[in-house]
Amino acid sequence: MIILINLAIAITEEIFFRWFIFRKFAALMEEWPANFLTSFLFIAIHIPIMLTQYKYFGFDAFVFLWVLFFSSLLSGFLYARSKNLILPIAVHLVWNLLVIFKDLLI
Repeated sequence: MIILINLAIAITEEIFFRWFIFRKFAALMEEWPANFLTSFLFIAIHIPIMLTQYKYFGFDAFVFLWVLFFSSLLSGFLYARSKNLILPIAVHLVWNLLVIFKDLLI
């Protein structure tokens, strides 16, 4: 069940951020600034989750946001090159599962 929920989250967020937002930005500017702006928006929506669910503050929050930002840049790069959402969804799903299983093990 955890995998299915996280797959649904990955699909939904990647459709919204890569297929919708990134494409809109990329129509207005070069791909790299479009990816950069999309990634900032991506981390912005994750800040409430970081603070409430994961309770990351200080250095933990800093690391979480940087890793999230770079994974978003990677997903944007993969989408820009492939014009396919499969790879970004896979990256997103793996990231989510790593975070969840890390929390279960600690």
